[in-house]
Amino acid sequence: MDVTPALQRLHDLSDLVSIEKEAVVFKIEGREVYDISLSELDSYDKIIGWQIFLLTKQWVARDVLIRFVMIVCEHHGLPITFPK
Repeated sequence: MDVTPALQRLHDLSDLVSIEKEAVVFKIEGREVYDISLSELDSYDKIIGWQIFLLTKQWVARDVLIRFVMIVCEHHGLPITFPK
């Protein structure tokens, strides 16, 4: 399964979730709605905890949550292994 198109779509979401000044920033229509310090996201267990918390928010879409995990893991050098 080629995940390249899906990964490109997630990269295109940079206007919705990005890293700015040592925080992950979520935006809706260009307006910041939430931010999380990168120091609170430096391990898999912390990232999973935040994932679960963010899933309780109505404004969090699946693609945005996936991009969140990908950019945080990349920032901290935490590898992601995709199933084959």
